[in-house]
Amino acid sequence: MMKGSREARRMALKATPGGVEIDYSGRLARIASVHQFGSVDAVAKGGPQVKYAARGLIGAPPEDVAYVRERIMATLELWAMRN
Repeated sequence: MMKGSREARRMALKATPGGVEIDYSGRLARIASVHQFGSVDAVAKGGPQVKYAARGLIGAPPEDVAYVRERIMATLELWAMRN
């Protein structure tokens, strides 16, 4: 992860009736997007354009996603049984 990108002051919180979204703001949002999805961007202001390879900054391995999903489902099943 990019240095400093985990700091709360660099993130923006957006609340909607459908949920909550945490996103990067400003310049860091553009840089994170270029690196997350792979895109063309300038190396420096006014510098040459370079095609960056996609390098996921955020994400989890499929095994972790499956584990979290299983735990959530088990918790919901227990909750449903009690109510």
